[in-house]
Amino acid sequence: MMKQETATSGSPCGDPTAVMQRSDHKSSGKSNTGFGRRTGEVRGDDHAFLRSRTRSVALAAGPSLRVVDLFCGAGGLSLGIEEAAARAGRPVVTPLAVDFDSLATSVYQHNFPHASVSTGDVREFFPGERVGKRLSRSERELRERIGRVDLLVGGPPCQGHSDLNNRTRRVDPKNELYFSMARAAEVFEPDGIVIENVSGVTPSKAIGAWPS
Repeated sequence: MMKQETATSGSPCGDPTAVMQRSDHKSSGKSNTGFGRRTGEVRGDDHAFLRSRTRSVALAAGPSLRVVDLFCGAGGLSLGIEEAAARAGRPVVTPLAVDFDSLATSVYQHNFPHASVSTGDVREFFPGERVGKRLSRSERELRERIGRVDLLVGGPPCQGHSDLNNRTRRVDPKNELYFSMARAAEVFEPDGIVIENVSGVTPSKAIGAWPS
């Protein structure tokens, strides 16, 4: 059962007051909430998918995919990864998911009960120096505790990188949080990385917002 989800840092460009809620009303037209027998795919639109109480992960029996989700919010990226992995027959293991919003992490934990979820500042997990510097002792200990990471995903705040932001564009202090994704990549050395943000994050480098 999908719990009410509030857009937070896991969906960094969303309105924090915007709510995506699982509806109990039947969708208009012909019902398409059935599942495919082999893939666990929901037939129908997103509304049908969100109303379903069956998780595709239950059908995945291959080798696990180990995922770390930073700025996880309510779990939008993790849900997409879980569904994609299920199609490949691989269950997802999440040894670490982090967000500073306690409401968001409570929703995440509800929807991903087997994940290891922490509420706090992502930077506290990576207290070492800038990207490219030697790992700190706590970062080495974190890497040993988390173990193998196949995929690192995260949606650091994008408001300060957005071209539509006429107040704090390029000078928002939260822009620095993007570095946490790069530092996490150095710590965990994952096979793949997915960062969700806006295209305006690229010009930020040109004005000196990024370290050399």
